Amino acid sequence: DVEEEEEGEGGAGSWLDYINPDSLKVEADALVEPSLLAFATQPGTSFQFQRVGFFTVDLDSSAKKPVFNRVVPLTGPRAIM
Repeated sequence: DVEEEEEGEGGAGSWLDYINPDSLKVEADALVEPSLLAFATQPGTSFQFQRVGFFTVDLDSSAKKPVFNRVVPLTGPRAIM
């Protein structure tokens, strides 16, 4: 647990020190299947986007501007063999 590590080692950092600075990537020109727009106003709804990962609808999502957050990638260092 990150909080226990800080307390045990006397660290002065916060949980923000552990966030990947490259974790926010916005794909403004991304295309999605038109049928997904029906779910754009249902936060928490999950989807698997082919060969990319699992995504969930964001609280800021709308029918005019859908927002999907990747929660599990399908690619990564272990997937490349």
